[in-house]
Amino acid sequence: QQPEFRRETYDLIVFAYQPWYLSPSIPATSILLNTEFKKRLKNTPVITLIGSRNMWTMAQEQVKKHIKNAGAILVGNVVLHDRNANLISAVTVQYWMFTGKKDKWLGVFPKPGISDEDILSAEKYGKIVLEYFKNMGIRFVHIKKYM
Repeated sequence: QQPEFRRETYDLIVFAYQPWYLSPSIPATSILLNTEFKKRLKNTPVITLIGSRNMWTMAQEQVKKHIKNAGAILVGNVVLHDRNANLISAVTVQYWMFTGKKDKWLGVFPKPGISDEDILSAEKYGKIVLEYFKNMGIRFVHIKKYM
């Protein structure tokens, strides 16, 4: 099934994805190879947003190539990652995946995944992007005063 797009062009595309085994996930790669998505990437600024355990750099290099080949302009990259040690993260993420619980397993291990604090503090990146577009004279939201 083809993805549905509401518009032909966008002021900015935020491409959020997860790396899987040093590569972009299969769903992320699939959309990057989609002809209709590539049309919308052309001449469009793109910010990549990565949620990962660790080792995201190689995946980002692949995504950068797809973005460049589509004629888009990569303007930023935000990475939110699990700050726990690699082995601990491997254990806690599997616990989360198999149980659906994002809590402290056995009361000993840290919570799996990206910390709540990191997720909440990510709004600072949105503020930076908003300020950039305000300075460029671009408005994302058209306010209808009569509503």
